[in-house]
Amino acid sequence: MSLRLLPLALVLAGTVAAQQPATPAGAPPATPPQGSAAQAGPRPYDQVIPRAAKSDSGLFLVHRVGPRLYFEVPDSLIGRDMLLITRIHRAPEDLSPFLNAGSSLAEQLVRWEREGERVLLRPYSFRYVADDSLPIARSVEVNTYAPILRAFPIAAENRDSSAAVLDVTALF
Repeated sequence: MSLRLLPLALVLAGTVAAQQPATPAGAPPATPPQGSAAQAGPRPYDQVIPRAAKSDSGLFLVHRVGPRLYFEVPDSLIGRDMLLITRIHRAPEDLSPFLNAGSSLAEQLVRWEREGERVLLRPYSFRYVADDSLPIARSVEVNTYAPILRAFPIAAENRDSSAAVLDVTALF
């Protein structure tokens, strides 16, 4: 998958994840796959990202280890607003007379948030705002709460513990 498609895949995966049916009452919780980071907690960096991994730098490091895809999200980007803009990279000849390569399809503001040994991805909206000194501010706060698009267990931390390594394979 081209790294240019990551923002589109991120938005689409969040939409699909939000539409998944809830586990029926009384059903056992889904168990993570064998050997997943969710079971064992963070592992040593070299066990998760071997030297043979194909890596690409950008906003954060992206590693491909066989069929698995990992994001190395630095602590400096945790809690910061990120604008994802989905654009068409390539288009078939007969897609639409109004959509072509470079057309913007969607924009979404997201934040990565660390919570213990996992990192959450949340979409945020500033459609409704109110000054903190106004009584309506509390209503705006509770009625525009950012849902969790995805929760990622921390697979490892980088060598100097300044970034969380997340297995994002299931997202894509």
